[in-house]
Amino acid sequence: MKFSLIAAFSLIAILIGSCQNNPTNPNGNNYQNIIDSLGIDTNNTNCQFNYTYTYDSTNNIYTFVGQGSGVAPIQYVWVINQDTLYGQTVSVQGPVYDFCAAMLDDAGCFTGICDSIASQPNTCTTSFTVTYDSLNSTMTLSANGTGIAPYTYSWDINGVNYTGATVTAPNAPGYACLTQTDAGGCTATYCDSIGYNPTGGGNCGVQAWAYVDSTGNNMVTASANATGMAPFTYVWTVTGNQTTTYTGQTISWQGQSGITYQACVTIADNNGCSSTDCVSVTIP
Repeated sequence: MKFSLIAAFSLIAILIGSCQNNPTNPNGNNYQNIIDSLGIDTNNTNCQFNYTYTYDSTNNIYTFVGQGSGVAPIQYVWVINQDTLYGQTVSVQGPVYDFCAAMLDDAGCFTGICDSIASQPNTCTTSFTVTYDSLNSTMTLSANGTGIAPYTYSWDINGVNYTGATVTAPNAPGYACLTQTDAGGCTATYCDSIGYNPTGGGNCGVQAWAYVDSTGNNMVTASANATGMAPFTYVWTVTGNQTTTYTGQTISWQGQSGITYQACVTIADNNGCSSTDCVSVTIP
């Protein structure tokens, strides 16, 4: 089938050019006018082409699988993001809007399609934890993010700028804001109070944070890191549509959409030192 293959690929080249000359449209186009102008019979009873695709949100990868019917073996060619790929199964980095694909079976039957898909949204989150070094009067802030690696990090800690996933700053009460950008261009920002003013004997501190479960079930989780003389006790007061008390380093509760919750945790260490930190979170 070499002669038919050459002829088919010539037609594919036209198909590719037609697709690439059309602006991308994330709302979707089926390009039926292109198919018609090329004389491709997508309803050919001798061979038919279709496809499926899956999306890997962790790595922002789209995988396409051709589903051709005809005389085996069947050859496949794809044009996605202006890259030409061959094979029944191909994978590309997102985002993806418009693409073209075609098949040629062993009897010389050729058909193809241009189509659009809605690109999957790139979602990312970020937060940070703080550990305190009472001997050196410093604190270390460590980023915790989700999205498409690698990430870049930009910090504003009490008006001083830092970069990197982990940074060390003087221990002074105030604020810290972390802005994370992932490889897909998604940006997330997280701010919280930092520093501690210990009471009781010795030095101790606590850093609290909270987040809403991304699955949409309105579950809120709050956790805290304490410094000082272990072991520690943790007592939480959560206010929002009602006031509830919890104990433990990590707590969870079922919230309601549109409600802003404040979670305050007070820790006590083995030297009798206590410290409190509060964090707020809103359920969309």
